[in-house]
Amino acid sequence: MNGVRRWFWWRCRWQWLIYAEQKHLFNFLGP
Repeated sequence: MNGVRRWFWWRCRWQWLIYAEQKHLFNFLGP
């Protein structure tokens, strides 16, 4: 159970990092 929770936490963290990177790129390239 602990391993599944850790995997789920890492998955959410990874998706959040990708979202933050995309948002940063859009702010940098956008008007």
